[in-house]
Amino acid sequence: MKFRVFMILVAIAMGATSTTTTARPVGQSCPSGQVINNTFSSGAGWDICWEAESKQGIIFSNIYYNTPAGISRRVLGEASVSQIVTEFDDGSTSQFTVTQNGLGGDNLVNLTSTDCPNGQRLQLNGKNVLCQSTKARGYIHKDDVRQRQGELLDLFSISKIGGKTYIVRWKFYDSGIIEPMIGLSGKLEKFGSNVNYGWTVGQNNQIAIGFTNHYFWRLDFDLGETPDDDVAEEIISVPSSDRLKKTIQIQSMASEAGRSLDYETKRFWRIRDAAIQNSNVGFISYELVLLNYAHQGQGNSNVSWLGNDFFVTKYNSCERFAVDNPSQNGCGTNITQFVNGENVNEKDLVTWYRASYHHLPRDEDLNSVPVRWTGFQLLPRDWVSENPL
Repeated sequence: MKFRVFMILVAIAMGATSTTTTARPVGQSCPSGQVINNTFSSGAGWDICWEAESKQGIIFSNIYYNTPAGISRRVLGEASVSQIVTEFDDGSTSQFTVTQNGLGGDNLVNLTSTDCPNGQRLQLNGKNVLCQSTKARGYIHKDDVRQRQGELLDLFSISKIGGKTYIVRWKFYDSGIIEPMIGLSGKLEKFGSNVNYGWTVGQNNQIAIGFTNHYFWRLDFDLGETPDDDVAEEIISVPSSDRLKKTIQIQSMASEAGRSLDYETKRFWRIRDAAIQNSNVGFISYELVLLNYAHQGQGNSNVSWLGNDFFVTKYNSCERFAVDNPSQNGCGTNITQFVNGENVNEKDLVTWYRASYHHLPRDEDLNSVPVRWTGFQLLPRDWVSENPL
């Protein structure tokens, strides 16, 4: 079996979830029945371990991508939603959904066959907490004489918190792409009297208050079999004065840092292995790609953790939540305190990614808010020497 073990959460069951937030020691296997081995018609596939935790909900670990040619490498040691921060346009108290309410436990919806059409419902302690399905994903590539359609592995859970419904979704493509997404639906919850902070909805002229959701993901990159030899790089394309040329600049990040997107230079980041190369002598890596620039914003200027979009830190088991992190063993309470100057060159790296969405309600949101998706992609870069499909 291609699946190997490195790091997953300790499962001390409480209902459908555990309550601990420390990493499973090296060498312990994935809990029985919680390994996903998916192979597409192309021969590509994914091996993934999953568990449920009371705060973060579903957590994935030991994530391996397998190419049709038989190359199997680990991409992530662990991946989870780290926090959901809701800021209201009228300046009222922000909500920290993951730590204050939790995506797991009783908030995890017991999925029905209607929730998971044409899919398999995965159980934990008798509760259907995760939907798994394989589906068509459209073109992989197309040119004048060739075209190919692809597939993806779709994994999602649903958490119901008050009137809000969060669909936590992870798409694993046959080409090696990983696409984490969160869909917001449910009911409008907050109404006020000042039209400056919302939108008039319904026949009773209620003012539904606008809000911004800031989603944080925690990604423990462990490329290959060695977890502590990864490198973070920042890549920009600087336009010339006449904007006819763009000069690429690549800078390794030597120490922990928080960084922001830059539309002008097309700034992005990749995590690469320090040793493993493809046959073209390119270091294997994954880059982070934001899918919707339009809604990304800094948010409340009084809080440091909304000042950047991307953070890279050295692995620390007590650094679990981007905001409202429990202060224990000297661990910081938010992501900016995690960034304390530690060396991240060829270390076990954790990246934290923020994607935001501002929602100004409308009449169509009454009764049931249509799902609004927010997410990004992890895109393989030089993982193999040519298109694996």
